[in-house]
Amino acid sequence: MGKMKELIAIAKDSHLEFFNLVFVFGLTIQSTVVTQMIEDKICLNQYGFRLADCADEHSDAKIAVLREASTISSYRSILSGLPAIVTTLFVGPWINNYPNHLKLIIVMPAISSILQVMFLTGNAIFFSLDPKTVLIVDLIPWIFGTIKGCFMALQTYIVLTTQPDKQILKFSMCDVASYIGGIAGQYTGGAIFAQKPWFKNQVSNYLGVFIVSLIFKISAKQAAKDPNHVNHGLPFRRHKSEEEKQSPVKEFVSKVFSFSAICKLFQTLTKPRESGKRGVLLFLVGIAVVRSVEYPFIRSNFYLFAQRAYGWSNYEYSKYSAINDSIPALMQLIGPRIFIQLLGMSDISLGILACVSHAGEMIIRGIWLTTVAFFISTVTGCTYTLIDAVTNSLLGKIVERDEIGGTFSLISVISSAIALFSDWSLTQIFNATLHSDPGFCFQLFAGITIIPISVFLWINYKRSHLIEAKSNETNKDVNSPNK
Repeated sequence: MGKMKELIAIAKDSHLEFFNLVFVFGLTIQSTVVTQMIEDKICLNQYGFRLADCADEHSDAKIAVLREASTISSYRSILSGLPAIVTTLFVGPWINNYPNHLKLIIVMPAISSILQVMFLTGNAIFFSLDPKTVLIVDLIPWIFGTIKGCFMALQTYIVLTTQPDKQILKFSMCDVASYIGGIAGQYTGGAIFAQKPWFKNQVSNYLGVFIVSLIFKISAKQAAKDPNHVNHGLPFRRHKSEEEKQSPVKEFVSKVFSFSAICKLFQTLTKPRESGKRGVLLFLVGIAVVRSVEYPFIRSNFYLFAQRAYGWSNYEYSKYSAINDSIPALMQLIGPRIFIQLLGMSDISLGILACVSHAGEMIIRGIWLTTVAFFISTVTGCTYTLIDAVTNSLLGKIVERDEIGGTFSLISVISSAIALFSDWSLTQIFNATLHSDPGFCFQLFAGITIIPISVFLWINYKRSHLIEAKSNETNKDVNSPNK
């Protein structure tokens, strides 16, 4: 009976992981299919080639299609990055002033994603539409918020409701859920896409993939849950203020959308902090920003890279990626427990290990362009996923609890702004080297890892006492009921 109660308690505490798993599954199942639909439209409608002409990775037709698809992907990154800058700029003050709105902030981007897949379904039905019409789906987050806002709210949720010494484990478990959802979504999307079209007059089974994606996104929205404010000592506004009684909209706007709220948000980074904490905070934000340069490019272009470097079809990409992603997912699941709980490594040491691992992965992937090397590079870089978990955990130990939402908001805003420029620039480099050296951008990413390695080393030797002091100070306060 005791075991059953323990399992029930674990299940109740895993609702964030469940939301992440289902939502990421719904996102990932459609990811490469959208790119493939764009490629097919370019091949058939724009250039008038046959699909067979565009299937040979060494043909001029294929390279022309990949370059055009890569350009559209960079446009998509820009359009999706702009609302991320605007909307997440206000999410920080929103969370700081209204922590009881966390569920709404998490759910709104899910609604945005539901509307996006509905539009993609229409785009597949009317296949003769210009491939650039897909760009319209990236305007929807301007209204309902972006995926970045959703994940930022989830990160804030974890920091507010988890003891500091257990935050890296919680971050890792949520990342594991994302990986499992991504692996399952990647494989399922490829398997469904490889089937005979479920509906007539379809070039490929785009509609089958989009319908399944829609079902899981709706399920994720329904699975979102409010935090237990009492058990976690969070402020919950049971009584309206005098200003809210007179004008609730006016109070909300003044606290979230006013110029003073934005200034207060940026003061999180600029205000003086004791014992050198501001320097640590700025460097940790720098790591998060550097990581943001790599992720959008790989998300937009790795499928295109795999077609050119490895000659993979959509189904092969989905199958190999699902197998490949299970390696870092397993490491994300067991890594923190092995390295921290059993071997006694600190968060910072784990971050350094993850960065070195990632550098090796990028070097192999950028130079050795074979399917075997793809798997070898992943084994080499199997701990790289812990970089973000370590960074978020350290941030939670540096800033105050009422600042954490604003901190993640600023990271999202700065990262999105940097990504607008970097993604476009990297896409131009990728297109220029696509024929001669398609792995060149990955070699650049290997060099960039020197930045987070340097930051982690500096914190470890110069500021480690700040991390330890914060952990000891706040450990007793989290997960204790209000008095």
